[in-house]
Amino acid sequence: MMTKPLTRAETAWLVALQAMLDKPPSRRLGFYTTGDRDVAVYDLSKEDQINETLDTAHVEFCGAVDRHDARLGRLRFPAPVHSTSG
Repeated sequence: MMTKPLTRAETAWLVALQAMLDKPPSRRLGFYTTGDRDVAVYDLSKEDQINETLDTAHVEFCGAVDRHDARLGRLRFPAPVHSTSG
């Protein structure tokens, strides 16, 4: 069964969303997901500290973000944002 193509409204929404994402107000905003509807926003300026914690402590990324008080907020999507690799 073939997937239906995007509607005009879906296409317009995606184009508008991408246009906004392409113009962040700063370079400080980083993002990650754990595979639910939320995309966490964290302070990207703390990336080196977070990575050092990942290398030296037994914590996952979100734990390292919290350890450095780098969590800034979240985006809640209308559907799950699956966390995959590849």
